[in-house]
Amino acid sequence: MPKLQQGDLVSGNAASASSHLANAKGDYWAAKSLEEVGDKIRDATYQSNRTWSGGNLDNTIRNRITDILKDKKERGRFTDKEIELMEQINKGAPVQNLMRAINKALPRGGVMGSLLTGAAVASPLGAFGLAVPVIGEGSGGGREQDRG
Repeated sequence: MPKLQQGDLVSGNAASASSHLANAKGDYWAAKSLEEVGDKIRDATYQSNRTWSGGNLDNTIRNRITDILKDKKERGRFTDKEIELMEQINKGAPVQNLMRAINKALPRGGVMGSLLTGAAVASPLGAFGLAVPVIGEGSGGGREQDRG
């Protein structure tokens, strides 16, 4: 965006207006990035719901986040901190990974398997609950540089 000149305005301060516009542009892109991650999680939920238990949600979300990480264009829409958080989601937390391993070892259809499947699903969602507010961190003045 070209820098505003004082003559471009009917009234007000051009420097202040430029700063506010830059922040607004950064906030817009932060919101779009958050929306993209939310769409990926929604799509993963739809896909997971097609299974009888919905127990594949954890893996499906990881796959959708991996789609962003693998695509240079999509990845370029996120800050370094946001990429780092998505990489953590992709890898999973130690407890989450342990629950996945236990669940895979159990026979399907039992009560214990269902309980552990629920715990495995709850664990990644807890991570998303912490990570999603940070998607969009760094909004404002710094984000518009990547958007042109």
